[in-house]
Amino acid sequence: MKAVIPRSDVTGPLLKEIEDFARVHGRYYSEVLDSLLDYIIFCFDIDHTPLPWWKYNHEETAKFHQMMITYFLQMEVALKHRSWYDMFGDLFMAWAGDKKYRGQCFTPMDVCDVLAHVTLDRRIEDDPVIPCRAFGKRVIVNDCACGSSRTLLAGHALFVEKGLRKPYLIGEDLDAMCCKMSAVNLMSHGCYGEVVCHNTLTEPGEVRMGFVVNEGMYPFVGIPTIRRENKPELLVTTAVWRRKKEQAERMKSEEPQPKKQEAVQLSLF
Repeated sequence: MKAVIPRSDVTGPLLKEIEDFARVHGRYYSEVLDSLLDYIIFCFDIDHTPLPWWKYNHEETAKFHQMMITYFLQMEVALKHRSWYDMFGDLFMAWAGDKKYRGQCFTPMDVCDVLAHVTLDRRIEDDPVIPCRAFGKRVIVNDCACGSSRTLLAGHALFVEKGLRKPYLIGEDLDAMCCKMSAVNLMSHGCYGEVVCHNTLTEPGEVRMGFVVNEGMYPFVGIPTIRRENKPELLVTTAVWRRKKEQAERMKSEEPQPKKQEAVQLSLF
């Protein structure tokens, strides 16, 4: 088992850079964290999609570049001690934890490991595979309220530990910042999959924001990538939801229908 190091030793340097930037430039902590996620996604975007909302000058942008470097250096330290690590989730909770921002409180990472073993510690290779476009047929692991995708990272680590073919991870969440954290998390851990921002209860077929992760790493070992994809028909998520809907309708149609009771004529005489 790998030795455990204090998380503050990992998140501390990046946390300080974010807080210093927010204080010096009069920004909210959450705003700087969200902008850092935008910057990282832009740097690894296959299409290099411009960010029309980017509001920082050259000097400030250089500081975001330094934050990105700090993130990857600290992730390298963290991954020497455990199979996966959610730094952005810890940074997010450092700001939102006491405020219960939108009622969010991320599952502790050790609990995610336990959940992954309880859910996936069986003959995973017998699970049905689904075509995942450029990634071929793969077992799908889905979290419809993923947060920063801690449970997906734990599941991915379990597949790797068992020497199985990488699964296709699907993260879904209503919160845009959570989806950005998830996309960066999956990319930096070498996962294959996609992240979709939408309401899985009321709009499973809609896409507010979508990311396809690490197309550049398959089938060859290439560089990590993130690609923005907002067309529902081009995401595996849509096919999965359609399949679930068809299964539910089929099960409903196969249920025995209750017999109608015949009316009984009552009489007092």
